[in-house]
Amino acid sequence: MNERAEKLAERLRTFNSQVMIFVENCTEENWHKICAREEWTIGVVARHIGANHYDIIEMAQMIVDQKTLPEMTMDQIIRMANEHARE
Repeated sequence: MNERAEKLAERLRTFNSQVMIFVENCTEENWHKICAREEWTIGVVARHIGANHYDIIEMAQMIVDQKTLPEMTMDQIIRMANEHARE
């Protein structure tokens, strides 16, 4: 793996570890607090990260395999994220 790819992989591993530590140590009270940017609870944001983790890995694999990514607008991404949050 080249140096750039290795650095990116390490950033992803670090981020994953930080999210896991945060979630594991989150109190029940904090779990229900609203995140200002998304206007979702911390629990919903944590679930959103976890649920989309594999989709992002699949997209990264498509890039590595030099495949075309599906076309999506920012509005579509926001709509899907909000639908997921409601679920």
